[in-house]
Amino acid sequence: MSNINDNEMTYFIDLDGTLFDKKIGSCISKKNLSAILLVKNFARILISTGRGSNDQKVKQAIYQLGIKDYICSSGAEIFINNERKYAFFLEESTIDKIINYCQTNKMMFVVFDQNGESIYLNSKVSYWFIKLFFKKKFHEIGLVQKYNKNAHKNIVKIAIVLKNRFKAEKQLNLFLKYFSETCNAYLASNNYIIEVTNAKTNKGIAASIYMQEKNISVPNTIHIGDSDSDVATKGYVGKFVAMMNSTSKAKAFADEIGPNYTRGGLFKYFLKNKKDTNNA
Repeated sequence: MSNINDNEMTYFIDLDGTLFDKKIGSCISKKNLSAILLVKNFARILISTGRGSNDQKVKQAIYQLGIKDYICSSGAEIFINNERKYAFFLEESTIDKIINYCQTNKMMFVVFDQNGESIYLNSKVSYWFIKLFFKKKFHEIGLVQKYNKNAHKNIVKIAIVLKNRFKAEKQLNLFLKYFSETCNAYLASNNYIIEVTNAKTNKGIAASIYMQEKNISVPNTIHIGDSDSDVATKGYVGKFVAMMNSTSKAKAFADEIGPNYTRGGLFKYFLKNKKDTNNA
């Protein structure tokens, strides 16, 4: 990547609902993978995801794409040359209040910390189901009412699980009523998740920090995603592209609408833009 100059494009690419277009085996189709590897010859490629840096699918994507710079945990972790250069931790007092909020409202949540992801559930049935089938995915599996704060250090993100995606906006606004000064919070995962990070970061702020580090001009940057958390990049990057499968809010704020992510959607996006460039 050393041959790339600051006048060339930088792409920040979301994973779920964008780059990840397969459910079985590798999450990245051959079409999407070939597109990224080709684009890498003349542009910077970063993944910008809500997944944590310890996530196995993130690690696999980094390996497949051959990249060294990436943004994880919805902007709370910024890696440059495979080293975490920036990390934005949630304050302990804020964490305590969020956990209390979840316990009061009986909301499941996932904690992202130095050990990976830990999930806390409302029922013993859910607890044993996750314990049986997803034990390897989570560092800790517990019940919401029995959350142990001593089991977690350096928390970068909390993902609150919603029961009803059609009431997601209302749930988010209610959460922000209490936490807007200490947290950034956005809907993700088809509006079933509220992603909560330190107020000092989000996907857009993280992209801006990276751009300053690399002396990249804003007009030469594009973020491609599908959720409301990707909308946070609007105004920080030169262009925000929402995939066709994006939430209505993401599409409303998008500078451009891309193809549906399925069956090589990202490949189709780059192919279309190559044709548009050639016809210009």
